[in-house]
Amino acid sequence: MKEIIINIIFLIVGIFILFSRNRHLNIIKDLKNTNFVLVLILLILFSYWGLVIEKNDRRIYHSTRHALVAFMIAYMAHADLVFAAFIGVWLLTYYIPQL
Repeated sequence: MKEIIINIIFLIVGIFILFSRNRHLNIIKDLKNTNFVLVLILLILFSYWGLVIEKNDRRIYHSTRHALVAFMIAYMAHADLVFAAFIGVWLLTYYIPQL
C-alpha cells in the first residue's frame, strides 16, 4: 500500500511539473521530429534487449540500466524539466531491480 501512495504522489507532482509553464510543448515538438522518434525507437529496442533478453549478463544489464537513467536526466534537462528528473530517476531505479 505504501508503494501505491508514493507512486500516486510522484505521478501528481510529475504531471503538475510537466504542464506548468507549457513545458509539455517541448516534448510534443520532439515527438513530431522524425529523427528523434526513430532514435527513440532504437533506444527502446536496445533497452529491451539489454534488460530482458540479456538479463543474465550483469554487465549488459547494469550498463543498460545506467544508460536509461542518463538518458532520462539528459532529456528532461533538454525539455526544461529539471525537478521532474528526480521523480523519473527515482521511479526508474525503483522499478528496474538490481541484479
